[in-house]
Amino acid sequence: MADWIKMRVDLYRDPKVIVMADSLLSKDGDLARYVNQNTQRDMSVTRNVMRNVTVGALVSIWGVARKQGKRSSECLVLPDVTLSVLDDIAELPGVGEAMEDAGWVQQTEEGLVFPRFFDEHNTDYEAHRAKNRERQARYRAKKEAEKEAEKRNVTVTLCNASKRESKSKSIKPPIVPQGTERAFDQFWQAVHIKTGKEAARRAFTRAVKRMQHEGIQKGDAEVRLLDRMAAFARSPQAHPKDRSPIHPATWLNQGRYDDDPAAWEGNGHEVNDTQPFDN
Repeated sequence: MADWIKMRVDLYRDPKVIVMADSLLSKDGDLARYVNQNTQRDMSVTRNVMRNVTVGALVSIWGVARKQGKRSSECLVLPDVTLSVLDDIAELPGVGEAMEDAGWVQQTEEGLVFPRFFDEHNTDYEAHRAKNRERQARYRAKKEAEKEAEKRNVTVTLCNASKRESKSKSIKPPIVPQGTERAFDQFWQAVHIKTGKEAARRAFTRAVKRMQHEGIQKGDAEVRLLDRMAAFARSPQAHPKDRSPIHPATWLNQGRYDDDPAAWEGNGHEVNDTQPFDN
């Protein structure tokens, strides 16, 4: 049986795809720099188009990873490979870092790890059938044990704690950047929609560095971002009725903290999530 990729019909609307698309649209990202260097003009593309591009890139990357990688439990490992290789596979600069933002890949010392790859994106047909047989055998054994226990008036308790513990150990905690954790935590408490936290954390760090390059002290930059987000979160444009609210990462990547707060008091129609990005 040929290899195949399990693709959900609603993948286009998956929150992780939206986070990846917002990351790729960043004006400080690899894709924006690539477009500017090769076309001598700024990148301008809609979020919807970028989400379709993202889905296509994921299909290419998952297909190659399934063919070339090695299985480790429910994870897939590509030894001695870096995130930039994913950019080359998909022919899309910055897609590897965007996948890391979304939690679909992890860079380790050994190479790249795709967490829960065979559980979420692919199926080993024979392994799947064997797993079903094992599950059925365990179910029959459980029923037989319960019948024997009833005969002896003994309560049989089946404990799956070790299985849950093993599963929890296989999921690595996200890497938390150092230096701005406390400021970002305060910022995150103020945001209007708790979506794409890790992408927002990276965008927050980039925004602080960008403001430092403009001569603003690090602490002042963090306070400014917090104050501006708090003001935006209270405004009508943070809660539009005719479309989805802008994600915190997108808000930061687009430099919306430099907007005139008075413009946020409109009904939200003035907001354009599709803007040309400076290199």
